[in-house]
Amino acid sequence: SDIKTEKTLIIAQNIRFTEDEAFAFWPLHSEYNLALNKLLDERLLLLGQYAATFENMGDKEAASLAGKVFGWEEKRTKLKRTWFKKFSKVVPAKKAAQFFQIENQINAALDLQLAASLPLIR
Repeated sequence: SDIKTEKTLIIAQNIRFTEDEAFAFWPLHSEYNLALNKLLDERLLLLGQYAATFENMGDKEAASLAGKVFGWEEKRTKLKRTWFKKFSKVVPAKKAAQFFQIENQINAALDLQLAASLPLIR
């Protein structure tokens, strides 16, 4: 919840929405976060699978998990494309792009932290 609050604050500080844009954007942003959270829950399950198997993972398990991770990344990209279109209907495309720039920067930092904390397959 702290990250969500911080992200919302960063977005609000960096994108200058008009009153009408803000009125349309923020409820849509809440819907986007619900969709994103479902996707992040899937990643959490994948991380759990990884944590349970990384020490004794064989080639078959590694290939299966890699396929699942690549599939998850495709879902993440599809989610962004879908929501960019939705946001662009209520705010100018430039502001929707700014939102995803901020979102991508924050997510990249979080992904880097996560990756740094995961041990390599043994």
